[in-house]
Amino acid sequence: MNREEFKKLVNSRVPVLDGATGSNLQKKGMPSGVCPEQWILENPDAIIELQREYKDAGSDIVYAPTFTANRLKLSEYGLEDKLVEMNTKLVKLSREAVDRETEPDEATVLVAGDLTMTGQQLVPIGDLTVDELIDVYKEQAEVLVDAGVDLFVVETMMDLGETRAAVIAIRQVCDLPIMATLTFEENGRSMFGAEPKSTVVVLQSLDIDAIGVNCSAGPEAMVKVVEEMREVSAIPIIAKPNAGKPEFVDGETTYRMQPDDFAKGVKKLVEAGASIVGGCCGSTPAHIKAVKEMLSGGTEPVEETSVLECIATGNEAFPLEKDKDNYVFPDDLEILEDDEIEDAIDDDMLQMAVDPVCFKTGDEALLERALRIYPGRAVVSLGDYDDDKKKTLADTAKKYGAIVGNP
Repeated sequence: MNREEFKKLVNSRVPVLDGATGSNLQKKGMPSGVCPEQWILENPDAIIELQREYKDAGSDIVYAPTFTANRLKLSEYGLEDKLVEMNTKLVKLSREAVDRETEPDEATVLVAGDLTMTGQQLVPIGDLTVDELIDVYKEQAEVLVDAGVDLFVVETMMDLGETRAAVIAIRQVCDLPIMATLTFEENGRSMFGAEPKSTVVVLQSLDIDAIGVNCSAGPEAMVKVVEEMREVSAIPIIAKPNAGKPEFVDGETTYRMQPDDFAKGVKKLVEAGASIVGGCCGSTPAHIKAVKEMLSGGTEPVEETSVLECIATGNEAFPLEKDKDNYVFPDDLEILEDDEIEDAIDDDMLQMAVDPVCFKTGDEALLERALRIYPGRAVVSLGDYDDDKKKTLADTAKKYGAIVGNP
């Protein structure tokens, strides 16, 4: 699938994703504490049966069970050297489940390569550098492309910086569609403090194809997040909620929301602005079938709204206004020049910036280093350089989603 085909799919209807994988595999016998990907490969019928049920329920896209099959997570089980073999076989199982192996040209159900958190933190909180993390995701993405995925999803992310690294890695490998979803706490922010608006501003500037929220909570608790995202999103919004709040019964996690109630909640998410939907923890093929049936009955059209142009730190979005041909930037925009940029990189300060940042340098390599690390959407000043230099700087800014302006 190319990106234009993905866009046509979303414009033609509300695509339905699959539901939960982990909680359903546990019902099929997967014990806790094992490497999920290894267990799936040892018990392939479990995932094939589950994903066929999702296909029959009406899913347009299923997620290949490659969720934690990156080098860092696999190393926890001593399986890092089997990364290529495992990812390749896992994609093949999903393709078999939805008949892509036997009917490759009948793409009624698409298979998404699934990436998630690595379990290690970026500096300065942890020891992992952005370049190291990009390499980790790039390695997995290359295998998934070779294995035949139709698109990518970066999901259940808690850190915007890590999500951004995954997107950069995928874009270095291919031009397939990318969906990205983060999880948000009850306070409306991700675990590492990002508000919904900042996640949209940062990730859509990197030219992804859909942005949204998954896991987190049940459908109704997700409505506010979708509404906030819609204010700044120029791309489709994804909502993939849990089947209600988890409850612990007899030592096991249980989700009590029934399919009909789940579908009613998802309808509210569509009316709030979500245009791609599915289910996360606790949801089953029955929940997805109920959502598909709900959508077939139609939903209230979402009112068109103008999208705010913004810059962002890793946690906050800052709306911009335009004065003729130039943006009016916030008073607290911090302008960093050559030595200041070097110092900010060396001291690991860019990752923790509270105020929005503008980079002002003619050193293209330095600019790229800064933009690669900075977890937000920066401003790049082109200064008084000649046209060739300005073009080079502007191209670098575009590559990392920065906005060009002259504060």
